Amino acid sequence: MFPSWCTVSAIDAFDAVVILEFSGDRERGLRELAQRFGINRNEECRETRRLAFSLLRMGLPSTCILARLHEQNNSRANPLPAEVVRASAIWCAQNMEPRHAAR
Repeated sequence: MFPSWCTVSAIDAFDAVVILEFSGDRERGLRELAQRFGINRNEECRETRRLAFSLLRMGLPSTCILARLHEQNNSRANPLPAEVVRASAIWCAQNMEPRHAAR
């Protein structure tokens, strides 16, 4: 039985841990459990963004950029989910500094 303050119903063991150890705060639970078990994807995401920025600077079409990012990702021993790779590419495109026109 869950504490009376708990408004979520558990559907798996992770949900039960989040409810009981983190008062139902899923984001905090994910972050702290990832640290506890050494699951950190920050470096892989940074590598993906670095490659995306360099390909964007080359002026390649988005289809080529995504193909190269997925190729790099699939060569990893533990690849990122495809939606994370795509989201990284979109983030880079949205945050790319505009080029100044030559005068």
